[in-house]
Amino acid sequence: MIKYGLIILIIDEIVNCLTNNNYSINEDGLVDVDGDVCIVRNNWGKFLIPFGHVTGDFRCSENQLTSLDGSPHKVGGDFHCYHNNIYSLIGGPTSVGGEYKAFDNNIRSFKGFPENHRSLM
Repeated sequence: MIKYGLIILIIDEIVNCLTNNNYSINEDGLVDVDGDVCIVRNNWGKFLIPFGHVTGDFRCSENQLTSLDGSPHKVGGDFHCYHNNIYSLIGGPTSVGGEYKAFDNNIRSFKGFPENHRSLM
């Protein structure tokens, strides 16, 4: 029980830093954010927290990400994942309201790119 409580406190602290405390955790464990999320230059190799819906921008550029697994399912604003080591867009958002920037990666296929979106930068 103590270990579980400590894990929740650590997740809460990380999410507070990334979202300015405008978030909720769903029953399925995904984090929804009312606003922006900025995970830039943190040297993350993967997402430490699984995101659901972000109403604002989601920026995870300039890390060491190799996958978009754990990124939000829906982003109301821009989605920036450039300057990483991503090979595939699978696992990324299925809906992006603004820009989708994924340049300077190792992307080998556009499979997983949101069908409703008009361009990839």
